[in-house]
Amino acid sequence: MSFAARTLVEAVAGPAAIADEHGRILVANSRWPGPAEGEPLTAGDPGCPAHGRLPELVRAARPGTTTAPACHCGPDSAATVRVTGLESTCGAHRRLITVETAVAVDGRQQFLALLGHEVRTPVTTVVAAIDLLRAQSLPPDVRETVDTVHRAVRNLRDLTDDLLDLARLETGSLVPRVAPTAVRDVLESVLEPLQQEARDRGLLLLAAPAPELPAVVEADADRLRQILAAVVGNAVRFTERGEVVVTARPDGTDHYRLEVADTGPGIAATDQERIFEPFVQAGYSAARRHEGAGLGLPLARRLAACLGGTLTVSSEPGRGSRFAITLPLRPLPGPVPSALPLTGRRIGISAPTSHSRQALSWLVTAGGAEAVPLDLDDLTTGRPGVDTVLWCDDAHDPAAVDRAEMILAALGSTGRALLLSGTDPRTGVVRRPGLLSAPVTLDRLVAALNQQRTGVRGAPVTLPPLPAGRILLAEDNEVNRTVLARMISLLGVDCDTVGDGAAAVRELLGDNRYQLALMDMQMPGMDGLEATRRVRSAGCVVPVVALTATALPEDRARCLAAGMDGYLTKPITLVELRRALAPYLTPTEPAAPSSPAAPTSTPAAPSSPAAPTSTPAAPSSPAAPSSPATPSSPAADGAPVAEPEGAGSPAAPVSEPGAEVLSRAQLSDLEAQLEGRELVAMTVGTFLTELDGRRQAMAGALAESRHDRLGAVAHTLKSSSALLGAQPLADACARVERLAAAAVDIAVLAAAVSEVDRAAGAAAIAMAGYLNES
Repeated sequence: MSFAARTLVEAVAGPAAIADEHGRILVANSRWPGPAEGEPLTAGDPGCPAHGRLPELVRAARPGTTTAPACHCGPDSAATVRVTGLESTCGAHRRLITVETAVAVDGRQQFLALLGHEVRTPVTTVVAAIDLLRAQSLPPDVRETVDTVHRAVRNLRDLTDDLLDLARLETGSLVPRVAPTAVRDVLESVLEPLQQEARDRGLLLLAAPAPELPAVVEADADRLRQILAAVVGNAVRFTERGEVVVTARPDGTDHYRLEVADTGPGIAATDQERIFEPFVQAGYSAARRHEGAGLGLPLARRLAACLGGTLTVSSEPGRGSRFAITLPLRPLPGPVPSALPLTGRRIGISAPTSHSRQALSWLVTAGGAEAVPLDLDDLTTGRPGVDTVLWCDDAHDPAAVDRAEMILAALGSTGRALLLSGTDPRTGVVRRPGLLSAPVTLDRLVAALNQQRTGVRGAPVTLPPLPAGRILLAEDNEVNRTVLARMISLLGVDCDTVGDGAAAVRELLGDNRYQLALMDMQMPGMDGLEATRRVRSAGCVVPVVALTATALPEDRARCLAAGMDGYLTKPITLVELRRALAPYLTPTEPAAPSSPAAPTSTPAAPSSPAAPTSTPAAPSSPAAPSSPATPSSPAADGAPVAEPEGAGSPAAPVSEPGAEVLSRAQLSDLEAQLEGRELVAMTVGTFLTELDGRRQAMAGALAESRHDRLGAVAHTLKSSSALLGAQPLADACARVERLAAAAVDIAVLAAAVSEVDRAAGAAAIAMAGYLNES
């Protein structure tokens, strides 16, 4: 046999061989346990899994074949294909290998869909609940714990997204989506989630675009933000003291250069390429000291390449690192601010490194002021020739008090000084001049210089209320609907809720009082897609944004084809929700926004009159502090068809042995988050009212062998059970959902449904006890 034929059988994942028309083995791969090459083939069970697949692969490899090749399986499920003269068919092995690869890629995508769904769905509830809790006044020790959990959950979500995106890049299913993007907004949104970690480490965290950088460029904003978040997060994590500076500037005629410079330990030349390999950090000891799975930088480099750019690093041990991201970004026309908030000022700048001096100079120049390099020692000899001084210092250093007094004395009564501190200034020893901690951005700098309150992390997470408006929330899960409605109300927006697509259609067509509809994609009866099609066909132009924890790239296309304006991927934080709602809510009476400012939901095609783009109508004024957030990237998900591990084994509880039937601690947390026991008790009562109906629906679907219906009911029950602390019930439902998606034998499903019944009965008794408490 030829080399091509041997390559062909080695490409098959399982045992495989090729036989001639007489049944004699011509060539076999290394996994083949049957007759040796040259020996006759003994036919086995034609019902093995390979029986249906391999003949199709051979048909694909030999177009025009009229006789279906026979597939034989030995006692060890070894698969063979009887093909005459396959080795003489030019190029056949390439076509066959391509088909096999496509099958493997499809299986990987199905696994990713299942992974995204199973991990992101419970995280949705956790992130939303924690965000509600952070919006309340809490004792300092409790707030510290809540903030720790908040960071951990976000890290879990980010790690899941990184894994999914790496796999998408490998399969070629990640396609850039360019749209008008405000680069400064992207830079600032990346810093916001890292501010507490930077303060804990005492790091000065700055973001500054060059003054000549166009306000708006054509870019994939989500991927740009993802690249920067990985690189900046890595810099913050590995830098023990000093600063992390993020800048952006033009680099030639059609490229732009974004740099992240830190004062960390530096990277040895031998490690500078290794850090871009998945699951690798610069040395074992570093991996032990710092959090992270080693996925961020490899993903960032691959994303940069996907966008047509590069990610490189220059570093020396002990001298910090500088990561450079170079991307082709096309500048777009943007509005020119009518007035700059710092016009007429001369601002002296004293900073420890050339990177931070350059960044601060760009910031004050962008605000309209003149930047003047300043040596603090010169202030002892006379007036500095500036009306404002910015200097970097440690607010906890007693020597900083003396420096502050010296600067104030040199400036006189009309001057202004602002200390930029990496540490939290509230607990520092410096009191007299103005104080600004990380992150230092244009908005926060202008606000501090104009004596505006910028807010300090550690207080309750309060957000400015949105303009008055009304939103329709269509969500079939009662528990999720309650939490989302509460989040919307905390933003000062009225919210009407419905539980299915048909009700959403009636509400949207009834009058024009809504500025926006948030539509769950997966609802029983009429789903969000069909509901949107119907309101669009009736002429309704109210913007519709999908809510989903399962968003494949093709799901986005389905959303847009149905007439939706975008989608939000769960989990959604309060900050992200506010950023997503803001473009659709204006002080005027309800009307579909024709040009909203900057939605964080994935935008529709810009040509649609009701569809917002990711471009601000005008860049936010530097005089007004914003609340940047990092929007969730769409997660891969879909309907898995590959049988999960253990699908054929008897159902067994997934919860840890001895797990609480009902977590009273979780119910207590919900009471605090939703500001009282009454709403939680009402939600538990609703859950119990619906529980028997859901159990009956599962039994009915099982009796009719309706795998799709069984999985849908299990999914709904799983989500609300987990939110209310009935984790064993949620785990049992998750198993049923996985098995139903894999279309396993009905007997296996019956055992899994029985486990749901047992867990549901125990949860119902515990919940009734909770309701009977005073």
